[in-house]
Amino acid sequence: MLESVEFLSHKDTLYTHSLRRFYKSYCISGIVNFIFSNSATVFCDYLIFILPHQLNPKHNEFNIVTVHDCTDPTQSINFVFSQYTINESYEYLMLYHSKLVVHHAYLEMPWKGTRG
Repeated sequence: MLESVEFLSHKDTLYTHSLRRFYKSYCISGIVNFIFSNSATVFCDYLIFILPHQLNPKHNEFNIVTVHDCTDPTQSINFVFSQYTINESYEYLMLYHSKLVVHHAYLEMPWKGTRG
């Protein structure tokens, strides 16, 4: 268990590698796939900040918060979110409002052998 931690990065900020994990009272920021998992993970009482991916994108910009990396078909992988807040950083909001059609943020994206 990790408690009262701040993770600041861009991509693959937090990798919950295997088995079961529990994170409580923390802040995490990133751009794309910044919570990356191959485990059953519980996140409780936390704050997530989405940062700008590109300053001047010409095409769609996708900011994806979580991604699963399912490498073992017998292992249960999932996220449980409890008492959380997901916000955009001030910089992201300014870019988003300047060009609404280009900027998109998503909570999750399947990756590799993720089961549906």
